[in-house]
Amino acid sequence: MPITRRAMLGLLSGSTFFLTAGGGFAAGPAVNAPGLSFPQGVASGDPQADAVMLWTRALPDQYAAPDSVPLVLQLSRDGDFSELLLQVQLATGPDSDYTVRAYIDGLEPDSTYYYRFLGGGGSRSRTGRTRTAPPPGAERDVRLAFVSCQNFEDGYYASWARLLADDSAAPEEDQIQFVLHLGDFIYERCWN
Repeated sequence: MPITRRAMLGLLSGSTFFLTAGGGFAAGPAVNAPGLSFPQGVASGDPQADAVMLWTRALPDQYAAPDSVPLVLQLSRDGDFSELLLQVQLATGPDSDYTVRAYIDGLEPDSTYYYRFLGGGGSRSRTGRTRTAPPPGAERDVRLAFVSCQNFEDGYYASWARLLADDSAAPEEDQIQFVLHLGDFIYERCWN
């Protein structure tokens, strides 16, 4: 039996969660130029019917550590950015650990968008895919993926690779629309 939007919101209201709009599914490689890299990739979150939050960390060379790093955020309906919907100048610096987030509104409901961050010297983040939420009151199925952290000291993370490969190979109508990250858990170890 399908779960309704109201029932899902009720289930989630009492728990801690992080909902992203396809933020973990990046297409296209990052280009790290001398002096700037994007070590944590990109992320999107808090999808609304007309808005999303976009994020990255643009890390300068450890010896440069400038007070301000200029970036350009690009948003497009297609992954090759042949028609830009938005191109905005941003800046980040050491006060935010060189992270930047941008709340982008005025978007179409229930729509897929691609985004990336550009830095100096030809540096470029991965291309991220995000999606706005369906309009309020819409009654339709959505495709969710549920993920949680894994103990980085133990495991090969094959499930993440499989999730990404299957999603990339699927037709757009079958791709994951939203990723629900269930959070971290405590790693308990007994050392003898």
